Amino acid sequence: MTKPKALFLFALLVGGCLLLSGCAAIGTATPIGWSAPVMDDDVIYVGTTEGKVVSYTLFSEPRVAAEWWRFPLRGELGLGGGGGGGGFLACMPTAAAVMYSTPFVADGAVYIGAYDGRVYALNTSSRVAGYSFPQESEGEWVYPEEDSIGAIVGSPVVAEGILYIGSADGNLYAIDIVTSELAWDSPFATGDDIWATPLVHDGVVYIGSFDHKIYAIDAADGTLVWESPFQTDGAIAATPLFYNNTIYIGSFDRKFYAVDTSTGKAKEGFIPFPAGNWFWGRAVAYDDTIIVGCVDGRVYALDAETGERKWSFPELDEGPVGPIRGDPALAGEVVIFGSDDGKVYALDAASGHLIWDYPHGEDRFGPIRASLYAGDGEVYVHDTRNHYIYALGVEHGNVLWSVSTAE
Repeated sequence: MTKPKALFLFALLVGGCLLLSGCAAIGTATPIGWSAPVMDDDVIYVGTTEGKVVSYTLFSEPRVAAEWWRFPLRGELGLGGGGGGGGFLACMPTAAAVMYSTPFVADGAVYIGAYDGRVYALNTSSRVAGYSFPQESEGEWVYPEEDSIGAIVGSPVVAEGILYIGSADGNLYAIDIVTSELAWDSPFATGDDIWATPLVHDGVVYIGSFDHKIYAIDAADGTLVWESPFQTDGAIAATPLFYNNTIYIGSFDRKFYAVDTSTGKAKEGFIPFPAGNWFWGRAVAYDDTIIVGCVDGRVYALDAETGERKWSFPELDEGPVGPIRGDPALAGEVVIFGSDDGKVYALDAASGHLIWDYPHGEDRFGPIRASLYAGDGEVYVHDTRNHYIYALGVEHGNVLWSVSTAE
C-alpha cells in the first residue's frame, strides 16, 4: 500500500469511527447504522440499529404508526454481521448486527442491502408478523444465497426490474429481481470500495468510488459508458444528483463537483466548490440552485451553472452546527436536514433563512446521521441513538407522532 493511501485510510479509521459511525474509541467500537425511513402507500420501512427491517402502518385518526412486521423476527440476530471492508468499516466488530442501507420499495417488495454483504428481497403483501425467512412466497430471496459480496453501506436502487447496488469489494452489482440472479455477465469493477448509492437515469447507472472516480455504466448490460477523465483528491461516497444533464456530487477531498453527463468531463464554467470538510450526502435541486450539506457543519446553496455560493447556513461568520452526513429532504420551498448536534433544521430554500429547528432550546435528539424523508406535510427522522422514528410537521416542526424501532 502506498504511503498516501495508508495515511488516508488511517484518517478514515480515526475520523470515521469517532465522528460518523458512533465508535467510542478504536478497539472498543460500538457500530450504529444510519438507515433512513422511506414511505410507500402509508407504510414506513426502515433499517434499525439492531440490523433489522421494520415496517409501520400509518393511521390518520389519530395520527399514529403501528408496527406491521419486522425481519428478522424479534429475538433473532439481526442482519449485518461478518461483512468487513476498508476504511472505518474495519473498526466495526464483524459479528455486529448493523445496517446503513436504506430500504427501497417497488412493486410490492422491499429490498435492503446489509453489512453482512447480502441483498434481501421481502414480499410486503404476504409478509406478516411471526413468519421466518424465506417464506414460501413469490418474490422473497437473498443474494448471494451463500457467502457474501462484501460489506454494503449504500442502498439498493431498482429500475426496470433490475436492482443495482455497490459493495465494499469495489463492484457494482445488477440483480434481476425476478430470478435473483446477476443481470449482467459480471459485476462492474471499480478500483476501490463503493459505499455510495447508485443513481439510475435514462438507462445509465452513475456511481462514485473510493478510487476517486465517477462512472457511467449502461444499465442494460453493465458496459462502461464513461469514467470521469479527472480524479478528485478523495474518495467519493455520495450519491449523485442528476439535474439539467449534469451530475452534481461531492467528494472526501472537501470539494463539490459538476460533471457533464454526455462526456464525464467537468462541467464547463462550474468551479468546484471548496468547503471545510467532506461532502457525503446527496444534494437537492431547487430553482437552478444546488443545496448540499457538509460534514463541516454547514449547508451550502450553489449556483447550478457556476458553483458560486448563494447562501450558507449557518452563515460563514457564524459558528457551524454539527456535522451533516445524511441527505436533506426538500418539501416544496423548504429544505430540511439533520445534524450530528442532535437537531433538525428547516430552511427557506431560496434564502437559507431558518424557519424552525427541533428539538427546541437545549434539548437534543441523538446525532442525526440518517437521511431525512419528506411526505405529505411530514418529515421523518430516524434517531439511531434513541431508537425512535419521529414525524415532524413540515410547517412548524412539531412532533406529530413517534415510534420506537427497538426490540
